[in-house]
Amino acid sequence: MNLSLIGLLLGVFLQSAVASAKCSAIKCGLRVPGLLEDMKVIADPPTDYEELRSFLGNVKVFLEGCGSCLQGSQLNMICDKTEDAAELLQSTIGLDKDFFNEEACRSGNFAEAIGTPAPTTNGTCGVIDKGRCAKRFPQMISDIFSVLSLPNDYEEMKDFLGTVSTFLYKCGSCMTENQLSTLCEYADDAVETLTDAVGLNSDYFDEEACKRGRFEKAVAADPSSGTSPVPAPPVTKAEPENVAIGKPTTQSSTEFGGVSSRAVDGNTSGHIKDNSITHTGRMQQNRWWQVDLLGKFEISEIILYNRSDCCSERLAGFKVSVWNKEHMVWNYLDPTPDQKPPHKTVITLPKNTIVSKVRVSIPGRDTYLSLAEVVVMGVPALESPPKNIALGKPTSQSSTGYGGPSSRAIDGNRSGNYDDNSVTHTLNDDPKQWWEVNLEERFDIVEIRVYNRVDCCSERLNGFKVTIFDGDDAVWNYKLPAGEAPYESIIAVPKKLWGSRVRITIPGPEGQFLSLAEVEVYYNESEGQGHESVIDEKVCTIANQGRCAAKIPGLLRDIGSLVAPPQDFAELKDFLGTVSAYLDQCGFCLFYRQLTPLCDQANKVVEILTDNIGLEEDYFNEEACKQGPIVIDTKPAKSFVSKAQCTKRVPEIAKDIFDLIAPPTDFVELKDFLGHVSSFFQECGNSIMPSQLSMICDSADDAAEKVAETIGLGK
Repeated sequence: MNLSLIGLLLGVFLQSAVASAKCSAIKCGLRVPGLLEDMKVIADPPTDYEELRSFLGNVKVFLEGCGSCLQGSQLNMICDKTEDAAELLQSTIGLDKDFFNEEACRSGNFAEAIGTPAPTTNGTCGVIDKGRCAKRFPQMISDIFSVLSLPNDYEEMKDFLGTVSTFLYKCGSCMTENQLSTLCEYADDAVETLTDAVGLNSDYFDEEACKRGRFEKAVAADPSSGTSPVPAPPVTKAEPENVAIGKPTTQSSTEFGGVSSRAVDGNTSGHIKDNSITHTGRMQQNRWWQVDLLGKFEISEIILYNRSDCCSERLAGFKVSVWNKEHMVWNYLDPTPDQKPPHKTVITLPKNTIVSKVRVSIPGRDTYLSLAEVVVMGVPALESPPKNIALGKPTSQSSTGYGGPSSRAIDGNRSGNYDDNSVTHTLNDDPKQWWEVNLEERFDIVEIRVYNRVDCCSERLNGFKVTIFDGDDAVWNYKLPAGEAPYESIIAVPKKLWGSRVRITIPGPEGQFLSLAEVEVYYNESEGQGHESVIDEKVCTIANQGRCAAKIPGLLRDIGSLVAPPQDFAELKDFLGTVSAYLDQCGFCLFYRQLTPLCDQANKVVEILTDNIGLEEDYFNEEACKQGPIVIDTKPAKSFVSKAQCTKRVPEIAKDIFDLIAPPTDFVELKDFLGHVSSFFQECGNSIMPSQLSMICDSADDAAEKVAETIGLGK
């Protein structure tokens, strides 16, 4: 046989062997009808990204495995049918790009025949969203119409609003104008019906905002946080009842068996023989009786029952004062002190008067005090919602650009859309971007909430840092963990952490903007006012001077806002105690211009009180008050702080150094850090053990070097 013929036959054999190694024409040919049938029987085309990707993937696998083995007519048919199906699916999802190339398929270039569509992110209407939302739209309309029984309680109302809110946030921007209008109208009708059924006073759905695409305003909550809206549940106010009955009582003295508990025994008889009359001693002025309600109540009226078998004139000129803890909040004076009070006197209190104690007294007369019954009508005081103490307070920021002033972050509007005029904006020409709110007083801060911009650029807030300042001292900081900054960041603050300023900074890079939708600061209201300063021992540091000065307006307000002056010894004692405690803590730490108006006001009130009670001696020396002394000592003597106190503070200062979440990154923060360490050294450096001092010095030096490098200081 001719060698050339043998070579030709061998080449054909080898080519066939290679082809058969890649694919089997018989097996692939058998798969063609099934693949065509899969395309043909698609009754409901895939309408989201995952189904499109799955379909294209199946076709791609088949072509790469079998394309080279198919006959020309089979390949053309597969390419043609795939093109038709892909166009239908892409049209349904709303993609602009064609992810199947029929010509490349026919020519055998299967790698270029099929592309892979990329998913998009929430908030834009792209590959992932539109198809799924189109599928869910009819079901959402059906859910609205097919409510068999209306929600009739708060939880069901909350669930319904949550469903609507979530759908709008995820799908609102993916619907046609007609679809969106229809959904908004139907949802508004349903919400109105449900609101009436549940008995809520407010409409929690805004149809116009929904139609305009302002979905964060359409439902009265924050949909971007991923939580259901929380309308306030309807409040069925309890009927007032006698909250004094059986509660602990005291009185100035007891005679003739007339114990104080008789006035809260439920017996209103005015006859002493019925063992229901209280009785004090006579040989004293300013007799009083008091009940502790053992809790806070909203009091609507107080009813006094007088003795009626005799001696009813003894109650003439009575006074009723009500207290919230240690603060007198309202009092009532007998309008006809020259007449005998009746057996029953009804006293109406102002609305929303919160009371924990009630006191009845006879000021300025030498007589007995007897009461048949004291009825205090009220209901348990509802816990007030947490108070955002940043709202409306003074703010500042590193710079202002694009009409985004710093005050927008404390305006009460959490909207993250810049068009709603609620987002701050700095310029990008400052490498150190910051925003700050001045709380104007010291507060026991428990929580800080930071709301981010959502219409764009949310990544600008990545890695933000929150610092709390107490006066000039940075006392705590927090850094957002790695990852994208969310719309809402709720930051828990350690217990008993007092502060007067909150600052937010971003780490960079240079050329970055800082934008905030809202910053909210909450404090601990469980103990009194929640913002009473805890002044250090009598050391007038700069920080203490600031704390004392911050308390002056509140103290002057308390003095000037007395509804009626206290008229018995106990109340005078309380008033003097308040003034005395402040002067003892802060008097030496004030300037003359601060001290003078305080002494003047206090002296005027004490003179009035002394006259009302009938005391001959003036218990307040105005001149002594004004004389101070005033010493602002930035380096207090070591004797002011005990060795035990300094030893206790060592772990705290060490923790402050070691637990820096992110080192200070600007000059102000470096100054705060160094000032904090310096203050500790001045007060305690000579009082702690050498090993403790060495540890603090080493740690502070390491931290200071790191901070100086961060800021770029050469020294």
